[in-house]
Amino acid sequence: MKFLRIFSSLLFLTAAAVAYFSWRGVEAKFSLQASSIIFDHEKHVKEFGLDCSHCHTAAESEKAADLILPKEEVCLTCHDGEVASKECALCHRDVKDIKTYPPLDRKIIFSHKLHMDQSINCLTCHPGSDAKAVLSADQMPEMQTCFGCHDGASESSKCDLCHSDAKTVRRLMHPTGYLNAHKFAAGLDASVCAPCHRQEEACLFCHRGDNLLGSTHPVNFLFSHPLDVKTKRLDCQSCHEIESFCISCHQAEAVQPLSHSALNWTVSIAGTPSRHAIEARRDAEYCLSCHQSDERTCASVGCHNN
Repeated sequence: MKFLRIFSSLLFLTAAAVAYFSWRGVEAKFSLQASSIIFDHEKHVKEFGLDCSHCHTAAESEKAADLILPKEEVCLTCHDGEVASKECALCHRDVKDIKTYPPLDRKIIFSHKLHMDQSINCLTCHPGSDAKAVLSADQMPEMQTCFGCHDGASESSKCDLCHSDAKTVRRLMHPTGYLNAHKFAAGLDASVCAPCHRQEEACLFCHRGDNLLGSTHPVNFLFSHPLDVKTKRLDCQSCHEIESFCISCHQAEAVQPLSHSALNWTVSIAGTPSRHAIEARRDAEYCLSCHQSDERTCASVGCHNN
């Protein structure tokens, strides 16, 4: 039995880790292609005081594949031999084989112009670009950076807004078996789900109670659920409204707490007040968790109808 408990625990943790990191695995940044150009970002920004737009015509770009890196004539506005050196070897690693930037092949749908028109600072998406001599993938935006604005509330978070092949992205984020394993990822850190899936919409689309695939609870849960209700009441309330859901079943099945079956529950014996009177004075809210129907329970015929 002990072995089975240990095995079950390991299986649970493994499934949770797979579900969680399958999402995290998509957090790959844009890759930067190797370049033969020598350029010091930090020096140009901090020492020479150049703004991003001086070299990058980002405000005019409407496609992710647009080449917004500076052309030679932009560099020569400073590197004219007077303001700054115009030696080829200053910027080109191989002066005998001078190459331009390689063309970009990106399937992302992105408009720099649209974002610049909203006065979004370049460093919001390209953090540290002003403090690094040579840029790397760390200065390219992560998906979580995008979710900072595209949270599904202030801005749309639909996959096909930015991804031309949204189906492939969804498969990467939700691999085979994720339908059954997503609860582990959501349980560990629901914030990773929130940018795409607003709980009141996405979760209830499946978790309405009448459209779940298979059973959410084990076969004997009808008999064992009181244990979970006592220890995990908040978990139950994430799907079930206690006052409505529980009462509808308990009334139909004539289910009631064991204390209600005591001989002195409603009757005073030897001058001692009935148990229900004592309990009501001690914790009336506990009584009201069930006794909230249109019929005034305490004022029923034969009780406190006076």
